[in-house]
Amino acid sequence: GVVVRAAETPMRKGTRLSYASLSRGSWAFNLHPIRIVLPAEREEGGVYQHEGEQWLYVVSGRLGLEIGDEQSVLEPGDAAHFSAENPHRLTALGGEDAEIILVASALPYLLLKSYL
Repeated sequence: GVVVRAAETPMRKGTRLSYASLSRGSWAFNLHPIRIVLPAEREEGGVYQHEGEQWLYVVSGRLGLEIGDEQSVLEPGDAAHFSAENPHRLTALGGEDAEIILVASALPYLLLKSYL
């Protein structure tokens, strides 16, 4: 098993967001959980598409989630589960940062490469 301590997991800057890995598991693990903060002032987020599936949970802020042609607004406590092979976009709404926990079943390298 893997225990990840908050003090040992600094936030890192990506191109359009900040993130922290919530596991130090080997490549053999099927799930890859990450904490993501989408800044309110960021430019329009890119469209992501990669293999696997994703589940996300909104911790704080309001999240705009676009999957293909469908658009949803998620509030704190809301969750979404979808095939990551569908084009998808994540956007902070309402002038404040949105923090989410995202769990993906894609290979970690491919997942992080698509977001960074």
